[in-house]
Parts: sequence; C-alpha cells; structure tokens
Amino acid sequence: MTRVSISPDLLRWARERAGLPGADLVGRFPKLAAWERGELSPTFDQLEAFAKATHVPFGFLFLPEPPDLPMPIPDFRILSHRQPGVVSPDLLDTMPAERRGVPWLRAVRRVGTADLRQRCGRRHDTFAMLKSLHVRYDFAKES
Repeated sequence: MTRVSISPDLLRWARERAGLPGADLVGRFPKLAAWERGELSPTFDQLEAFAKATHVPFGFLFLPEPPDLPMPIPDFRILSHRQPGVVSPDLLDTMPAERRGVPWLRAVRRVGTADLRQRCGRRHDTFAMLKSLHVRYDFAKES
C-alpha cells in the first residue's frame, strides 16, 4: 500500500471546488480530515477515488498549488444581482460535450429537422443517423 504525498491545500481546494462539505465525504474517506491537516497521506487508490468523487482531474492533485481555472466561456448567470462566484464541476464537465455537438447541429440545419426528430428517440438510431450525415457531408473540411 503506497502512500502519496499530496498538498493538503489541493485536497481542500478539490473538495471546496466540488461544493462538498467534509462531512459528505467522510463516509467514503474516513481519514479525509487527517489528509487535509497533513497528518496522513492517502494511498494511490484512495486519491484516485477522491479525484473521481470531487470531479477533479487526477493529475491536478499532484500540482504544487491549487490551479486558478478560469471559466472557459462568458458567464452571464446572475443571482440576486451578483455574479456567481463558483462554477459547478458538473457545468465544467458538460461544456466539452456541448461543443462536440456543434457539427451535429450544423448538419441538422442543412438537412432539415423533420427526419431527425423522428430518429433521435433511440440511441442506436441516432448513431446510425449521425453516421449517414457524416458520409453525406465532409465535416473534416469545415472550419
């Protein structure tokens, strides 16, 4: 069982970034408080599970200090006439998937939506339809 020396600041940053109080993670990681105080180091497997639970890329936990991650797109959400201070990890995880959908949306606009609405109900039909669109339109040549 190999222990990994990790900065306690990074563990706190990951937990706080995920918006999880320490009490929520104690069930899965009983020694979390000791890790955050620097009294004990997690094992490699525990650290991997912690990264997954907090939605943090595993490699980030090996940085010398917590990174400053800017919002990848403009944030126009307003709560009580204030900009929100923290972006949820779920939102950050969703953005790349949404960007991958842009070529699909271009294809929908070209061929019309009537046929697509009928076929998007089931996953395998959607993949077959996307494959036929990819053959019909050369997406690699688009910028």
